[in-house]
Amino acid sequence: MSFIPRALRLQHLTPGRDNRPVNDVDVQTNSFQMQFPTRVIHHYDVGKDILCPTLSSPLSKTGTSDRTNVEIRKRENPNIFIQRAAYDGKKNLFAPTRYFAQHTFEDVDWTDMPETDRKKRKVRVHMAHVNAIDFSILQQYIQTQQRSDRFQNEVNLMVNMLNIFVSASPRKKEGILATAKSMFVQSDRRANESIAPLELWRGYYQTVRPAFDRMVINVDVTIGVILPADKLENICAAHLRLRNIHDLRRLRPDQFQKLRHFLRMIKVNVEIETHKHKSPKVIKDVVLDVGRITFDRNGDTVTVAQHFLESHNIQIPPSTLGVRLGSIGVFPVTVCKTIQQFYKNRATPEVVRAALEFTPPNPSARAREISKAFEHFDYQNSGFLVNAGINIDQRPQMVKGRLLKGPNIVFNGSVKNLNGRPGVWDVMSQKLAKPATISKWIVINFAQVDDSSLHYFVDELIRAMRSLGITVSGPVAVEHRSVQVDIDRELDNLVQQHRPNFILAVLPDPAEEQYRKVKRFGDISRGIATQCVRWSFNLKKNVGTRRINQYQNNLILKINPKMGGTNFFAGSPVFQQMGKVPFMVIGADVSHPGPGSQMPSVASLVGSYDREACQYIASVQVQSSRVEVIENFGVMFKELLEAFQQKNNNVIPRDIYIFRDGVSEGEFVNVENYEKEALRAVVEAKYPPKHKPRVLYVVVGKRHHIRFFPGNRGGDPKGNGNFPSGLVVDDSIVHPRFCDFYLQSQPGLKGTSIPSHYTVLRNDMGMPVAAVQELAYALCHNYSRSTRSVKIPAPVYYADLVCGRAKIHYRDAINSYSASSVSSDDDMGAHLDFYRSNFDSVNSNLRQQMYYV
Repeated sequence: MSFIPRALRLQHLTPGRDNRPVNDVDVQTNSFQMQFPTRVIHHYDVGKDILCPTLSSPLSKTGTSDRTNVEIRKRENPNIFIQRAAYDGKKNLFAPTRYFAQHTFEDVDWTDMPETDRKKRKVRVHMAHVNAIDFSILQQYIQTQQRSDRFQNEVNLMVNMLNIFVSASPRKKEGILATAKSMFVQSDRRANESIAPLELWRGYYQTVRPAFDRMVINVDVTIGVILPADKLENICAAHLRLRNIHDLRRLRPDQFQKLRHFLRMIKVNVEIETHKHKSPKVIKDVVLDVGRITFDRNGDTVTVAQHFLESHNIQIPPSTLGVRLGSIGVFPVTVCKTIQQFYKNRATPEVVRAALEFTPPNPSARAREISKAFEHFDYQNSGFLVNAGINIDQRPQMVKGRLLKGPNIVFNGSVKNLNGRPGVWDVMSQKLAKPATISKWIVINFAQVDDSSLHYFVDELIRAMRSLGITVSGPVAVEHRSVQVDIDRELDNLVQQHRPNFILAVLPDPAEEQYRKVKRFGDISRGIATQCVRWSFNLKKNVGTRRINQYQNNLILKINPKMGGTNFFAGSPVFQQMGKVPFMVIGADVSHPGPGSQMPSVASLVGSYDREACQYIASVQVQSSRVEVIENFGVMFKELLEAFQQKNNNVIPRDIYIFRDGVSEGEFVNVENYEKEALRAVVEAKYPPKHKPRVLYVVVGKRHHIRFFPGNRGGDPKGNGNFPSGLVVDDSIVHPRFCDFYLQSQPGLKGTSIPSHYTVLRNDMGMPVAAVQELAYALCHNYSRSTRSVKIPAPVYYADLVCGRAKIHYRDAINSYSASSVSSDDDMGAHLDFYRSNFDSVNSNLRQQMYYV
């Protein structure tokens, strides 16, 4: 495996070595240095039959993954537990002393009852002393600059242990809800009618990470979406904005579907005598008129209403809603109560807006909020940390960063210099770099837009397209249809009549299902480029004003690449250097289903075929659920390679630059090795023996909590106090072994900008990391839909867009398919085969076009 050691990397980054200007800046981070133990920490394996303090049931039966840190109380077992230990709620317990001299098994008094009602229970705790952890290994790991897998398992265990110790004390406090690495404070919450019954709780995230020559703890602000404890019928009524809970018996079909989606995977208690003291159950589905449902009771067929009346003396009114709870049956909502819990389903736009309003509005406000986290963490008074010999410096780490000089933006016959404000430009008075030709097109109005408004919109769109260089005449047809019609049939009739190469569809807002049908017709069925316009209230209001021009320019930035054009590209010297040989830039991503869903994951690759790295061909497939490797990487890469050859007179790329999204740090080596082998097999078949391509493989991370603060100087005055676009940080807080860096490529808008994290796992061409940074930054300017530099390279964004369109590829049979019965490996294989057989490929007419933008 080829990689750049840190020592060599630092040579590449020496100012002046690569003959480019360097603008050093001081950067405050949200990382804090940790002094880890010099003493020995003892690791114990806790037997599976231990009674978990928060569940009162054997871990072997619950299968819980809840990381509940508990204190084995000294006052209850003073002869054994001389000092406090930290426990991960599973199998691992860490203590600063060795508890047992001779034995590994002890009878322990353990309780999970409140202080006011404490009843001791004696349980058999199997504790085996595994080893004594020597932290000199960790010291050696963070100081060694060469990448090696030696001691990796030991280091992972130590980092896990440190995370358990720092989180042990805060999660024991009252009014705290905690996840593995975050705690949320009930006293700092926000609730408003737009998101009822949900609440937003301010929270704080912390995680211990190895860095170059130090261990750091990353602390950040976060927000939790919380569902409070309440009667389930109250929760339902609040979500549907019903004033009377009795209205739950008269739901419209759309309200019922909305409620099904909202309640999925929520935990409830059943408030009847026979279910007291039982653990909460998960809602699998919602049912109408639960009282009429029948089941077998001791050989007799009875209704749910009969059963509840006879067994529980509870009357269920007609049309009462019910919920299906796991495998134990259905219950009326009137006997269910939610527990206080994290709401894990996909956030609605209203929740996202409320969360953004609750988020610190700028970097300085976020930094102040982070400083409050230490009041809750209370590191200096944590018995867990004190006993373990762990200290945390509460002063934020200061590092050196650099501001890269942004590329120029190249249009057709003109170049825009971005020195005025890095990362921001516009298309006013420009000609697109490669304008497309729209030879024959139709407009179909499903939104009941009046004739005058629609014709004004279309005329202005034509004028805007022509001003940007697109060759286009008026539409051959402008048709009006109800949104209730059979969209496939109507579009098919119009296509047969007019033979267009482009369809503009005007839809009401919202119209998610109509959008899917239009896109499926164009992308899958007929192979015709489509562009949807959602006729929202704001769009309707802006027709006839100058504001419509900005909207239409943004629309054209989507239309032009769909029709084979190029909007603009980054004029970076790095592309000139790369262009000395044929090259391909690949973006790769895997998207996973939501919590609790058993749908497959979706994998996509996009590959460039032009010298500017602007035009990309896409390949997409479904694969095993929640698998991070791209299982058919070789097949998909071969598809891109063959398309590259068709576009370039049978030439194949000499250099391949892969930017991979969707990989967690723990999966780096596994994913890269798997996909490297898949790539190698294709290369062996397609390339001459002595002309193998060189590969750069970079993982792009977005889901992290590292943030940068400019302090009093260095911020972009127009960027809400964030650093200007182009900030690179590649020292002090980066990984001690991997070659990685952070790049904040987007100009700030609201809140605190999130840098992307780049990790170079393979570098066959020995490309200086300074050049890799320049390449990544340049690609962030090539995203065709935006006149601002985006936060990840364009090919990664495109791969993410392709994954997000999976619902367009699926046939309607998927909507009625239930995966709830999938349990065995054989079932799972048949389950995946079913999804694959109902996942249609893009029509061959569009396969080599950017239909997905």
